[in-house]
Amino acid sequence: MASSQLPFKVNQERLLKSLHTSCQHGSAHPYGEDSTETGMARLSLTDSDKDVREWFIESAKALGCHTHVDQMGNLFAIRPGKNKDAPPIMMGSHLDTQPTGGRYDGILGVIAGLEVLKVLEENSFETEGSIGVVDWTNEEGARFPVMAVSAAVWAEAIPLDTAWNLKEISTGDNTSRKTMKEELDRIGYVGETPASFKANPFAAHFELHIEQGPILEDEGRKIGVVQGVQAFKWFDITVSGRDTHAGTTPLYARQDAVLCAAKMITTANSVAKKASGLATTGIIHSEPGTVNTVAQTVNFSLDLRHTFDEDLEKMIAECVAEFQRIATEDSERGCTVEWKELVDSPAVHFDKDCISVVEESAKAVLAKFPDPASGGKQWRDMISGAGHDSCYTNRRCPTSMIFTPTRNGISHNPVEYCSPEDCAIGANVFTTSSGRVASVRRYRSKAQRPCDLCRSRKAHCNIPDPSQPCTLCERTKRSCTFVEKPNRKPSKRQAQDFGTLSQSPRPDGFSGSIAGSIVSGTAIDTQRPPSIVPSSQDGNRSQRLPGTDDRFLSGIRGVPNESLPDSPLIATGWPRDDWPTFNNDDFQDMLDSFGRENISDLLPADSTSCLGLNTTDKSPSWSHSNQPEGLEELTFDQKPDFSSQLFGFSGESDPFLLRNYPYDDSGEVKFFRLIYRMASNTAAGPEPDNTVLPEGRRGTRLAGTVPVYFLQNHSQTVSRSLQAVEKCMFEQGTCAPRTQLDNLVSPEMGVGLVKLYFRYIFHALPILSRSFVLRNIEGFVKNASVGLLAAIYALSLQFTAWDDILCVDSGYTKPSSEDLWGISYACVQREMHFPRLSTIQTSLLLLNFDPFDPASAENPSAWALACSTLAIAQSLGLNMNPIGWDLPIWEIRLRRRLWWCVFVEHSWRAITHGRQSTISYDSWNVTPLGLADFEVNLNPGAGLGVDDVCPDYFMHLSSLTIIVNDLCRTFFSLRSVCQQQPLGSLIDQARVFRQQLQQWVGALPESLHMPAPAQTHSETEEEPVDTRGSLHISYFTVQILLFRALLRPILDDNLGLDYIQPSVAAILDASRGLIRTVTRFTYSLDARHQSAFWPTYTRSCFSYPGQFSFMLCFQHREPHMMINDQKLLSIWRQTLRTRAPSWPLLRFAAIRVDGIFWKNLVNVAAASHNVDTST
Repeated sequence: MASSQLPFKVNQERLLKSLHTSCQHGSAHPYGEDSTETGMARLSLTDSDKDVREWFIESAKALGCHTHVDQMGNLFAIRPGKNKDAPPIMMGSHLDTQPTGGRYDGILGVIAGLEVLKVLEENSFETEGSIGVVDWTNEEGARFPVMAVSAAVWAEAIPLDTAWNLKEISTGDNTSRKTMKEELDRIGYVGETPASFKANPFAAHFELHIEQGPILEDEGRKIGVVQGVQAFKWFDITVSGRDTHAGTTPLYARQDAVLCAAKMITTANSVAKKASGLATTGIIHSEPGTVNTVAQTVNFSLDLRHTFDEDLEKMIAECVAEFQRIATEDSERGCTVEWKELVDSPAVHFDKDCISVVEESAKAVLAKFPDPASGGKQWRDMISGAGHDSCYTNRRCPTSMIFTPTRNGISHNPVEYCSPEDCAIGANVFTTSSGRVASVRRYRSKAQRPCDLCRSRKAHCNIPDPSQPCTLCERTKRSCTFVEKPNRKPSKRQAQDFGTLSQSPRPDGFSGSIAGSIVSGTAIDTQRPPSIVPSSQDGNRSQRLPGTDDRFLSGIRGVPNESLPDSPLIATGWPRDDWPTFNNDDFQDMLDSFGRENISDLLPADSTSCLGLNTTDKSPSWSHSNQPEGLEELTFDQKPDFSSQLFGFSGESDPFLLRNYPYDDSGEVKFFRLIYRMASNTAAGPEPDNTVLPEGRRGTRLAGTVPVYFLQNHSQTVSRSLQAVEKCMFEQGTCAPRTQLDNLVSPEMGVGLVKLYFRYIFHALPILSRSFVLRNIEGFVKNASVGLLAAIYALSLQFTAWDDILCVDSGYTKPSSEDLWGISYACVQREMHFPRLSTIQTSLLLLNFDPFDPASAENPSAWALACSTLAIAQSLGLNMNPIGWDLPIWEIRLRRRLWWCVFVEHSWRAITHGRQSTISYDSWNVTPLGLADFEVNLNPGAGLGVDDVCPDYFMHLSSLTIIVNDLCRTFFSLRSVCQQQPLGSLIDQARVFRQQLQQWVGALPESLHMPAPAQTHSETEEEPVDTRGSLHISYFTVQILLFRALLRPILDDNLGLDYIQPSVAAILDASRGLIRTVTRFTYSLDARHQSAFWPTYTRSCFSYPGQFSFMLCFQHREPHMMINDQKLLSIWRQTLRTRAPSWPLLRFAAIRVDGIFWKNLVNVAAASHNVDTST
């Protein structure tokens, strides 16, 4: 079958009838009059569980399925496909319930799986591969206290004997408690099939489940696409004291185990609340259990959960310490406490290809449903808070889950409910997902194999009609060709796909990717060599090495010329071949010539004579050798005509890169009007470092140290800025600001410039209220703050060509933007002492004024203004949510938008200046902006045409800013950098941000997607500018920061990373792919993009790719890639050279890269590889 989507739908009425029929076995706890208004009490391996098992097998056999039972009582029903030798696609969940459970938890997943088989059978549809349903034994862990124990045995995470010997939970006599093996024997369900993935492999596992929480219902969505499961551990805690008489033993003499346990339980809750985790005690048992006896022993369960493994471990460590303190210090005569771990479930990250299948299925099933009231799609990405059988199947086969809404978020309760419609929708997504995989054709002939584009992207090639192109080529307007030869079988080294490494050591297991084993229709190769993961140091306990389960990079490993994973940012715009076809012939020739020339040919003619270690300094007379007599060594502040500023860790120049530069005996590297000064290459901590660096040598360093460097600017780099400020201060008082402004801009021109602001700038800086301004725009121009008007005019002048009147009026002469800036700047300085909202508005506009010295680094005055703006915003109460305040609705909206403008501007300035944001998350409570915050009622007769301004840009920029803020706190704060975490730990933390960024990209509306490079501007399109570029370069900057944090330990040759080499290789490949993607993006920015408004901080964002690319040149883990890494830098340089002459925004980025070549620093990198690039 050519199509990957089954044309069938489930029968909703039949699905619900089957579900309620199965619930006749074990129904309990009625809460209504209808026979279906009951809960469930069907604990595992009870008589009611036996009855429903027999019903399941009978139902499956009626559909022609082969059924079998394994040693743990897991039930399997397989419907054979054409390829009967391949492992089946499995659907399912569990039929056991809690003692006071509902009718949908687990049960829906199994019954929906049977419904899928019914749909296939009644339509006589034969799938390519086999497909089946599984019922996992004792998933709930309600009777035998290890959840999902049978799936764990199948995955070989728990030994069979351990599971068989589990005793049931009971409050009675311990001797009467039955084991799992005993109960399996009693009901006759110890099967002959070994409970192992080796004897019973799956091609993939899909699980439909109710959400068991309120998120989907609260947001009005129908489907949750589960990305993974949070980490959790179960413990059995035993507190031992002394049993004594309750009436004769005074409090001070007691060893009260119950009191001690109670304090421990409340303490665990406090620990979890502080860490934003969860702590639950569901079972408490005390002995001897009489009213008038102080308990001797208390046994209670403790369930601890957190999204991140590391935070969970911290919670556990704190609970252990606190429990011990309570037992010894806070329980009168003292008690003892013992911990027994029952379940250890690390954070789970499901297979990206399975997730993609579910996403596409949800999109197809919900295509005709209206958007939810909360906005966005009818489905959303989710992290499961509960554990599931899929947590274990994910270790052995590609896995994903589908969530349906749960009424009021209630589960493990008799009133648990999922509506018939939602059950059917979930089952249809279930059907489509499994059908996409199980029915996909195997590519055998040229006509059936994937087209060139799909093969290059490693995407499923969906060809509904053989006479038409595949869906991907049709969507991207590409030719659907089958020209290129299929890829050869990868080498053993390439076959070790980093994205599918197991979550825990598997000395005899295997890992697989759905892209290789399912979509292509081939079976999992059970003979493939196992994935070898080193065991833990102590040798006592098998545990996952940090970073070896690194699915956040899944899919971006592969061949070196791959870019980032398919996403709306890239997939619709950038072909995944090595390089796109550019219109510039010279640039294309340069690309084609790579591989035929040496890297030295790419350097300036005067740069190949030496390795840059003794470069003759051509700086002006302010060099180190010309310091004033008697001052052999000057402090930073005493150097004549120079100002110093610290290189921050998140700035465009990473200090971990700077320590590779060739410093002279004064600790300096001199550029034109700039000096990089080394303050310390060894430590930023409390311990002073007395290391003396050899003369003329690259700074030697120790592993685990933190470098400190300063940028020293000569006054000539900011000469124009200084002149502008001096002029501004000199002219203060000579003429009233209003008079100065009116002399520059007439009221009529002012009205036109304000309209241009709303048309071209408002989307990125929504600092004005349209409801207030546009009701009387002439009155606004007449009465508004002079500083605010001057700033609006200064920014809007660049768009006068797009106004039918101003294009002529300003065609010969324009008001001086520098003069307007001066007026605005002077007004802000005065208003600082008596601020209003207009002070904030003016400051935000001033921060986005083009710098007077575009080729120089932004001086600290911009960061100072950003901090002052934040301080005033807090003084004016903008950090507090004004909803409900007694204010006009337009001002409430304005205050909310202003806060987010301050937050965005301050955050990005902090990043690009390498400073730590001074915004604390507990100091503001303004909720995220929505469409209501941009509402405006315009006078239809105004003819302003601004009601179409879309708020998507700023709302998504705000959400991206939250992500990058958290990222910088995690990786780039002084405290985090000083901690020097191992690479594995960094990877675990980075995975979270990769997921957030993927979710951010997935939420982008079509209006914010970048067009393909081949697309041209329509002649009928009215809008002359394209405003999306600045959002995308911001996104790429976040990606660069994330990978830069991961590169730091990789660049440290003193660190042994052999144990995590697959992760290192994946990070390096992904970094190269990121550089290529940004290069293609930058080259595609044409005049329409360049003419748009770009926030000033994006000027610095464009300098990040060059420094990041140069950083790669110093990696020694893959010396064979050195020439390739240097070529990437040269291509980026050439890209900037083709764009910077016509686009001043790029001049700073261009001169930063030119400086690398001017000082022969590329050769310094080559020298670190012991490679001579001149031959």
